[in-house]
Amino acid sequence: MNLIEKKPPTKILAIDEEKVLDTIKENLREKYRDSIKIFKSFPTYLEFVPKDVDKGVGLRYLKKTFRWKKEEIVSFGDNENDIALFKESGLGVAVANAVKDLKEVADLVAPSNNQAGVADVVSDLVDL
Repeated sequence: MNLIEKKPPTKILAIDEEKVLDTIKENLREKYRDSIKIFKSFPTYLEFVPKDVDKGVGLRYLKKTFRWKKEEIVSFGDNENDIALFKESGLGVAVANAVKDLKEVADLVAPSNNQAGVADVVSDLVDL
């Protein structure tokens, strides 16, 4: 029995040119929407994961385990794989160089991660 039959993969990563992956993403999302999630985690990375696997699911688990309240959680992101994370957070912060889809669901857009945007927001939140 081969390894994939014994233990199915938790993620498949495709790497190609951004335009190629954008086309693949849209075509496959529609076809497999009931069984897997397909998203980009970097302009040239396309990820395929089981439907019940994403950063939001992980954060929900942590919230339940540690009894964290949604309003106590701040998350930062820059790509599509952070959308589910933002939905589970009290404050979702996208950096200025994040993808458009993430900025649209963000509560706040900070300066880019090349300009210490995350540090600026953290500093403001904790009054350093």
